[in-house]
Amino acid sequence: MSKWYYFIGSGRGAASLIMPFAIPLAAAAGAGIPLCVAAVITGGTFGDVTSPVAGMTNVAANAARADHANYMRYATPYDFLAAGIGAVLFLGVGLLG
Repeated sequence: MSKWYYFIGSGRGAASLIMPFAIPLAAAAGAGIPLCVAAVITGGTFGDVTSPVAGMTNVAANAARADHANYMRYATPYDFLAAGIGAVLFLGVGLLG
């Protein structure tokens, strides 16, 4: 495995795979392209910090010298809280903007 995997992260990899589909879809739907780009990057980052097999989660648990399962149990509620706040904000900007 390449050392760049931990630097770039799987969230950035997911965003780079989804972006070519999301931008034309946003343009065809008449949605704001910057908002679409932000949503894709946010979704990739959420997956990167929430997935138990993602690089970011493993690196954070190892850096804190914490048991991986306990780290996931502790971090997941905060991840979903941040995702919920982000979803409400994206929905509000999408409907009002």
